[in-house]
Amino acid sequence: MPRPSRRALFPSSCGHCGTRNEDGAAYCPKCAPLYGTRPQTEAERLERQPHRAEYQTPEYRATRARRYVMARGLCESCGMKLKGRLHPDGVRWEYDHVHGDLDVHTGRVRCLPCHHSKTAQDRRERAGQ
Repeated sequence: MPRPSRRALFPSSCGHCGTRNEDGAAYCPKCAPLYGTRPQTEAERLERQPHRAEYQTPEYRATRARRYVMARGLCESCGMKLKGRLHPDGVRWEYDHVHGDLDVHTGRVRCLPCHHSKTAQDRRERAGQ
């Protein structure tokens, strides 16, 4: 009888949405077509997207935290509870902002689905220009 694979023995979670994967894959079936087969390292992301370096600055982190509190821990698009100090059992979220602008009033706190749909819409608009 063949041995089960190591992945089958050690379930993991999706590198994007956090869904539990029983097969040990890097991404769940829903996210795999969008993000590939393995999570990227931060060094790979920085190489492809140099603007990501600003996400590590203390100013960015402070602005992100202030906006989360201003939004009362809720997605500013759909109202879903976001994981954090206010809602420890909430969903993962991202801070949607204009690159290079760290003003707390220009950014929005969004759950992952809302942020991804807005980003996709922005890309479609830019491609259409």
